[in-house]
Amino acid sequence: MIFILGIFSFRQRQFIEVAKAVPADYEILTMKADQYKLNGDLVTGMAKVSGTKVFALIKLTNQKQKIQLRKNDHNIQFEVADAGLTKISPPTNQAEFDFKTWAAHRQISYQVQGDVTTVKQLKPASLSDWIAHFRKQFLNRTATQPKYCAFHLRALVAGYTNNDDLEIRQLLSTLGIIHLFALSGLHVDLLIKLVRKLGSSLHIIDEISRGLLLVVLPIYAIFVGGQVGILRAILSYFIRELSRLCHLRLASLDQLTLVLLICLWFQPAAMLELGPQLSFTLALALRLMPRLLNKWQVQLKLGYLTMGFILFWTYTFNLFALVMGALFAPLFSILILPLTLLNLVVPRSSLLIEPLWQVLYHSLEDLNQQLPLQLTFGSLPVFILVAIVLIGLFGCERLKFTKRYFAIALMPFLITYAAHQLSWQDKVTVLDIGQGDSILVQTAFPKRTLLIDTGGQLHFKQARWQRRDTTTRVEKITLPYLRSQGISHLDYVLLSHQDADHLGDLSTLLAEMPVTHILFTKGMEQNPNFIKKLQKSRSRNRYLPKLAGLKLDDGHLQGQFIAPQKEGLGDNEDSLSVLLKVGTSRWLFTGDLDREHELESLDRYPNLPVDYLKVGHHGSKTASDPAFIEAIQPKLAIISAGRNNRYHHPNEETLTTFAQQGLPYLNTADYGMIEWQESRLTHHVQISTKLMGDEEISGQSKK
Repeated sequence: MIFILGIFSFRQRQFIEVAKAVPADYEILTMKADQYKLNGDLVTGMAKVSGTKVFALIKLTNQKQKIQLRKNDHNIQFEVADAGLTKISPPTNQAEFDFKTWAAHRQISYQVQGDVTTVKQLKPASLSDWIAHFRKQFLNRTATQPKYCAFHLRALVAGYTNNDDLEIRQLLSTLGIIHLFALSGLHVDLLIKLVRKLGSSLHIIDEISRGLLLVVLPIYAIFVGGQVGILRAILSYFIRELSRLCHLRLASLDQLTLVLLICLWFQPAAMLELGPQLSFTLALALRLMPRLLNKWQVQLKLGYLTMGFILFWTYTFNLFALVMGALFAPLFSILILPLTLLNLVVPRSSLLIEPLWQVLYHSLEDLNQQLPLQLTFGSLPVFILVAIVLIGLFGCERLKFTKRYFAIALMPFLITYAAHQLSWQDKVTVLDIGQGDSILVQTAFPKRTLLIDTGGQLHFKQARWQRRDTTTRVEKITLPYLRSQGISHLDYVLLSHQDADHLGDLSTLLAEMPVTHILFTKGMEQNPNFIKKLQKSRSRNRYLPKLAGLKLDDGHLQGQFIAPQKEGLGDNEDSLSVLLKVGTSRWLFTGDLDREHELESLDRYPNLPVDYLKVGHHGSKTASDPAFIEAIQPKLAIISAGRNNRYHHPNEETLTTFAQQGLPYLNTADYGMIEWQESRLTHHVQISTKLMGDEEISGQSKK
């Protein structure tokens, strides 16, 4: 183990040193044929600039370039105008995908942006170029196949996925069987058995089948780009066969250790990602299991380990997945893999195979919908994951389980679930969603949840070829954070007003997350755009129109609505504003309420006891009237604004008002996600930010 850690540390340092190199002449980019992806007018992927790896985010300037790249199967050289080189930034929210770390694992620290002026094909000049060429040829052919056949070919033959596969992969992840589809390399183990069994049925000497695999599998490893899960399976077979041929006695666990060392040498950060973690852990588990176990027992034990890793990375798990592996694994080996190979050899067979896949995947979707066994546990600490792995591996060696073992095996999951559901912390989290608002309020046990606004983006008209498939900020930021907090449903969603940057992603939220109550300004129910967004809800919602003077009263969640004074369709002046008591502190949320209506609210409520102010209209000069700020006298103001936003929020006039009144503020554009929490037991208040850590500012208890 010490030797393995030494190899990891040594190679990791080497990778970091390479990644630190600052690229030069980044107006010229070269990308391998199989490395770039197209999304509307955007080209993304790993590229090289003067021999240094970068990540490219470059925009096509005409449709002809896109047509050329779609058909292309050669390496490409791009000339980029207005090229900009920036360091890849870390995520600005908890639970958000960490692209910086992902890139660092691939020796990339910088990204290049700009507009493509010329696209030039390059002839293959090395073995790796030829491999990329053949792989891209294969991927181009899969694009002509129907949806599910194409997914199987890309995942199981090329170890590759594109944007078209995301929906299928999400379903397989939810059901806990994604590891069968190239992620862990287990399909290679099945393929080896299938080839040998087929050879036996055709009366081919087993030595010939083994020798053929020794020749073909290394070529396949190179073809898939050295993906660690697949590489693990191929190296395991290769070392096992070489040991047999050379009459070496190398134990199964020693073989796996040697494979791990080789993988760490070439990709030292591999074990920090889900695929390799699953691949090596499940491979180890299979080696520890007694041969007397039946397939159901094997799959249940593998399902337990898979559950731990999926929970660690996604915070959720479908209980049906524990038995789904036992049901699906035989189907995978006797149907999916053989038919995919048939489709590979005879492309036209997809006409017969695709209807079968449609029935299969539609059945899986129906099963997932009708058996709502998806559990949200919340973020899993590393030591809990280690405990799950150790318990699971210990159980792999046993033939039978005692009640005591079952209790121990359940304990890590129960502890994690209880820690999130029985929290003694009141919490307010201002999500960094760019130019917009989305704030989550959580109370101490009994837990109540309130999401104020969902955020959203404005979409501008583009030519059809330029339109990109986009992921909403709710999907990228809000939902992962909610799940990391152990939240499987929201008690309340408060929608301040109709602007896209406040409720543009409402439809996505309602389609993905059950919501019990929806609060909005009375009169907004007459707004057709608002009503349209409510129609995609996956649950029965109770609609609660509100005006100033009404209250929110639900356990520890207590609030007073202070605006608007009259009904409206949801314009800025109609912003639903609420004064919430969270713990012992009072928070004021005003949406985009303007100065006139701030003062109008002040006339009605002259003694507003405010501790924390969520600044109105992202710090615009149309809000935060000096008289209003002076009257409420908050200890801290929080601004939610996008970096380099076109509106230049927050406005200098607003910041001058804060400076004159000695009001400290935090801006998500500078600090990322801002999280405030107070202990119910000690009333200790702590404010932490994603980008800057803990903030010692006015209104925060000293440690």
